[in-house]
Amino acid sequence: MDLKNRRCVAILTFALLLSFISAGSLSAQNQNIGGDLTGEPLQEFLRNNYTPAQTLGYSIARDRMYTILDNRSGKVIGVYTYFEMPVDPNSSTPRADAYDGGDGINAEHLWPQSKGAGNEPARSDLHHLRSTEVRANQDRGNLKFGTIPDSDVDRWYNKSSRDNTGLIYTTTAPPLNERDEWSKIKLNDRFESKLDTKGDIARSMFYFYTIYRNEADAEDSGFFSSMDDALLEWHDIDEVDSDELLRTETISTWQGNVNPFVMDTTLVRRAYFMEDGGTDPNPDPVFTDIFTETFGSVSSSTDIGNHTFDNTSFTFDGNGDIRESLPSEGYEDASGNAQVFMNFGDKYFTIGNINTTGFEQLALSLGIYSSGDTPLTIEYRTDSEGLWTDLVYNDQLNGGVWQLLDIEGSNLPAAEFLSIRFSKNNSQQYRLDDIQLRGVEIETTSADISYDLPKIAKLDQNYPNPFNPTTTIQYTLSSSEQVRLSVYDMLGREVAVIVNDLKSAGQHTAVWDASNLSSGIYIYSLRTESSRITRKMTLMK
Repeated sequence: MDLKNRRCVAILTFALLLSFISAGSLSAQNQNIGGDLTGEPLQEFLRNNYTPAQTLGYSIARDRMYTILDNRSGKVIGVYTYFEMPVDPNSSTPRADAYDGGDGINAEHLWPQSKGAGNEPARSDLHHLRSTEVRANQDRGNLKFGTIPDSDVDRWYNKSSRDNTGLIYTTTAPPLNERDEWSKIKLNDRFESKLDTKGDIARSMFYFYTIYRNEADAEDSGFFSSMDDALLEWHDIDEVDSDELLRTETISTWQGNVNPFVMDTTLVRRAYFMEDGGTDPNPDPVFTDIFTETFGSVSSSTDIGNHTFDNTSFTFDGNGDIRESLPSEGYEDASGNAQVFMNFGDKYFTIGNINTTGFEQLALSLGIYSSGDTPLTIEYRTDSEGLWTDLVYNDQLNGGVWQLLDIEGSNLPAAEFLSIRFSKNNSQQYRLDDIQLRGVEIETTSADISYDLPKIAKLDQNYPNPFNPTTTIQYTLSSSEQVRLSVYDMLGREVAVIVNDLKSAGQHTAVWDASNLSSGIYIYSLRTESSRITRKMTLMK
């Protein structure tokens, strides 16, 4: 089949998959891949079932990426920068069109070629290839991914910089409210993508290391472990969307495999942050924001008692004032604008009526500016009449600059009425901003939870998927019902009846053997007396 015909088939496949998304047939988080496996056994299961049956070769893979995967209405979109390069989906020279003599877009290996992606089939595996503006690709090089404090950023990347200056990056930090739209780099250290692609990148990286672990470790055995925690954070904050689903499903029609970390978003934790057959014995605590106070903005100096605060359910007291004479800066997420100002002599600022019941491991952070290095006194009490207790922290103040105090090992208690007081009795000046209290929610034990059957029938994603030639389908019934589990081809013809019987309430498993059918996409349908549910699966021989 020549290139033109292959492209026509690919475009038809893309349109078909788009129709599935529009109908709501694709779903990332409803699949259960690997059953109860965790750790190394789960990784091995994924390698055995989701290694690509084939890759297209590097040239064809890039052609498909520029004309189909990353092409939106005749423009190829760069993953890090939103930079667009015109490429006709029917072009016979899409690589040259995208590259534009070195001034356009080329292919980014999210897992760098020098770190294990330099040989086939890893080099051409589309699950980790992305279209990228040439300079951004060059600068990222083989750096690990990771989160970079704003104060450590050397360059910020976004197409608006190139529109204004001709360079895809700037060394000047963009406005605070726009920074999530910019990628950034700490030179010779790490690269951080813009927010809306962080999850896509993380799931691609978990995929690559799972499938090509031997190749990756042979080149740099510490590369993955140097960024796995950051990738988990990115996976959590940027969830799977329809574009990511469509991308992995489209790739599966060429390679015979989806990215399982897209189709089942529990896999990241189960495969890499749990022990074999069990849970992580030392999980990192997950902190929840109890409150944040940024003090907003003021037109002129305002007494604390007259200021409107972010948190109207709390009480605020003090003999300082709120002003904007020295906006906070120099630490990540500094809000700027107004701050509490405590001048010479005895000054204090109190936040009261904070309910911290249901939390443990309370952590307090605040932006602070001091004219000297004498620590600020921080105290707490759990009722309006009680004695104040010192909150111990070890951070040293650096006079004359804003800094962030992050007190995670505090002795703050859980209480229904907690008050926190910041005070001084010296000649130094202090300014406070971005006061935040976080805590770890106390978990409910399994003994406190009751598990109910679904109110309607539930149909799980088959596994493995794609498969050859057998696959397992699980379904759950809320009550005893007549069940018909059937398979249809893409023309709507029934090609198999897997189950046609009366089944009891609970979970059931069926195995389907498709030895007599050809490769392709099939629909399986569960019909009961109360519901009908359909899903899609891919047979790849």
